[in-house]
Amino acid sequence: MDNDSKYMMSTSTVTSLMSHVYYAMANYKSPHFNGLTQSYDSEPMKFMISQRKPNTIFLRQIRKGNKSVYAVDGDSGFTEQTNLVLLKMGKYMEKMFTTESDFFNDYFVLDLQTNKPKKQLTK
Repeated sequence: MDNDSKYMMSTSTVTSLMSHVYYAMANYKSPHFNGLTQSYDSEPMKFMISQRKPNTIFLRQIRKGNKSVYAVDGDSGFTEQTNLVLLKMGKYMEKMFTTESDFFNDYFVLDLQTNKPKKQLTK
């Protein structure tokens, strides 16, 4: 890899990737919660199934001239139609909490008459 290469990835993709690297290095040993608090003393000593599920990532090389950018993308797999509403709601909630209210209202809240936002996002 040359010195002009860079990486792009989301924190959620990196978290799942690093979790599996840790599990492999620890030989999938159970976590150690002893002495943390009394409420953990009665909990099963294993990682949750959602943490242990297989993850797939894609490493993509994007070339721009003589420079390369590597993107690590997570694979969401097959998404059920019933989950798409929840997924979109989560994205809108994140946008609502991370942007100014005027910007959110102008670009993401739909007008009841036209069923479109007041302003359109441009590149």
